Amino acid sequence: MKKLALILGFLLVMVSPCFAVDAPPQVMMYYPADGQEVFVGQMIGLNATAISVVGVNRVAYFVNGACVCDALPSIECRYIIPVSNPQIEIHACAWDTKGVMAQSLPVYIHVTIPPDSQPPPVQPVLSPPKRFKRTP
Repeated sequence: MKKLALILGFLLVMVSPCFAVDAPPQVMMYYPADGQEVFVGQMIGLNATAISVVGVNRVAYFVNGACVCDALPSIECRYIIPVSNPQIEIHACAWDTKGVMAQSLPVYIHVTIPPDSQPPPVQPVLSPPKRFKRTP
């Protein structure tokens, strides 16, 4: 019986730091994926998982440092990819019910122009042959 009490006590000591009430929330971006390729004008969903012992109040999504959506944890935010840099940085911040904030690691997505919206190639303009006479 003493051995069982010792083992249970040891396990309680080892596990208890994981359940600290004052620990910040944990937040992780899961969509879009790091390195994903998106097109200009494409609408994407921004999704993160946030957990906290005391509960999560809200999640905010940041694109290149600017907040683009502030929502409840279970709400997916939508974002339309603008014409901008070829790479966009996205991260999420989560606040627990005590106001403690945590930030996810950033994900980087690559922005390209859709192939069907590429302008046609420029054709060279040729001058008329020398034997062609201009009429006034």
